[in-house]
Amino acid sequence: MPDFVTKNGERIKQAIDFLAVNRKRISVKIVGEQTLFDSMIVKADHGDPVSKAGTPGRVFLQWLSPPKGNNLIQSAGTVQVRFSLGKYNLAFTAYYVTKSLAPPYLGHIITYPEALAIADRRRHERHKGESKTAPLFAKAKVSTGVSGSQEKAYDLRVFDVSENG
Repeated sequence: MPDFVTKNGERIKQAIDFLAVNRKRISVKIVGEQTLFDSMIVKADHGDPVSKAGTPGRVFLQWLSPPKGNNLIQSAGTVQVRFSLGKYNLAFTAYYVTKSLAPPYLGHIITYPEALAIADRRRHERHKGESKTAPLFAKAKVSTGVSGSQEKAYDLRVFDVSENG
């Protein structure tokens, strides 16, 4: 899945906060399991970026659905969290820490992501030469300066072969 990876801490923080505030659905993939489990990010502790030791951050997940995932995640070392923001599919890998032991019992605690993987959705949308469907037309305007203040403009209709790629 990962075609692009960002390690920009501010972008990661914005994505995690957006998911938590808007209570967006996420999917949790437990290593060794085929089933994707649904959850939400309830709260995020971004850690302490100022200290030299760098207090690690934590992400609090709501209990998983279907419920059998709540037992499976406790024995898993690594989990992959997948979600969508707009037209982008993103994912990060985290380590399971523990379940929430103090009130309010929020669910599961995983490590804060160090990077976000962004899937390139455009790759499968690209037009291929052997395709039976015609690509979309796009407009292109080419302007050239002829002499002095005269400008010559051409409006062209071209095939958009890349289809956003």
